[in-house]
Amino acid sequence: VKRSGLSSFVWLYLNYVEEELLTNASFRFMYIIKNPETREEMSKKLKLLDQMLNGLDVYAKPYMNYLLECAEKYL
Repeated sequence: VKRSGLSSFVWLYLNYVEEELLTNASFRFMYIIKNPETREEMSKKLKLLDQMLNGLDVYAKPYMNYLLECAEKYL
């Protein structure tokens, strides 16, 4: 897919969103490590964090492809 015009903006925006999500996740991770209620609770939160990060690939990539296709159509 050619990345020009609006599609370049879409790529930059999605990269920014992904970076913000990862930064937010890393801050949550540090908070969990410093303030664990119990080991079991920490384990649950870490599993959830892992699912969220894996979910980025599953949900973001098809959406990104869709946005790029739309951008190419209207340029």
